Amino acid sequence: MVVIALIIAAIAVIFIQHNNNSDSAGGAASSTTATTTSSTSGIPAASAVKKGPVPAGCMKTPKPIMPVKYSIDGMKVSAKVLSRGVDETGAAGAPPKNDPSSMAWFNQGPKIGSDKGNAVLTAHTYHKGGALGNRLYDKNNGIKKGDIIRLTDKAGQTVCYRYDHDIKVMVKDYNPNSNILYDNNGPAQAAIVICWDYVKKTGEFDSRVIFYAYPVA
Repeated sequence: MVVIALIIAAIAVIFIQHNNNSDSAGGAASSTTATTTSSTSGIPAASAVKKGPVPAGCMKTPKPIMPVKYSIDGMKVSAKVLSRGVDETGAAGAPPKNDPSSMAWFNQGPKIGSDKGNAVLTAHTYHKGGALGNRLYDKNNGIKKGDIIRLTDKAGQTVCYRYDHDIKVMVKDYNPNSNILYDNNGPAQAAIVICWDYVKKTGEFDSRVIFYAYPVA
C-alpha cells in the first residue's frame, strides 16, 4: 500500500503533529514511535512470513493500484479508501473527521500492491467509540491474525494482505530515524495506523497502534 523519499524533518512533523480535536484523525497524520523499538527490530520482515494459498478474488501477481475501497474478511467491514497527501499542517492526510469508517491511503509513499515499502493507511479512532480504529483494536471483535484485508481500485482489481500483528507506539518517545511506519524501501507490507489512549485532560491521544499486514502473493 512508487518510492517517494520523505526527508527526516518532514517525517518528524508528520509523526509529532497531533490533533487537538477529541476525535482523532488516527492515521499517519499523528503517528509516532514504537515503545519496543526505534527501528525495524521486532518487526518481522514480510519475506519471513509464510504466505499460504491466495484467497479467491485476490490478484495472484499483485501490482500497484490506487485503492478506492477496502474490506476486512474476518471483521465483515468495508468502506471507502481515500487518497491523501499531506494536509495544511504538514501532516499526512486522514479521512474527514465525521467519517468513522473510511481509510485514507498516504499517497506520498508506496502504493498498495508495491513490491517494497510500507503502504500506509490511516483510520479514525473516536474517544467515545464507534470508528474503525475502535473496532480494529477491540480485543474481542477486532482484527485477528490471518484476517484478509482487501483493497480494490476503481477497475475492480484487488490486492490482498494478510494481517499479522500490531505494535503500540508512544508519541513522546518518537525517534525520527525509525522506519516502523514510513519505509519506502523495506519489504512490502501494509501498515494501518490509528490513535489510541485518549487523555480527557488534553483532548489528545497519547499513543498509536500500527497494524502490519503482508501480501498474500
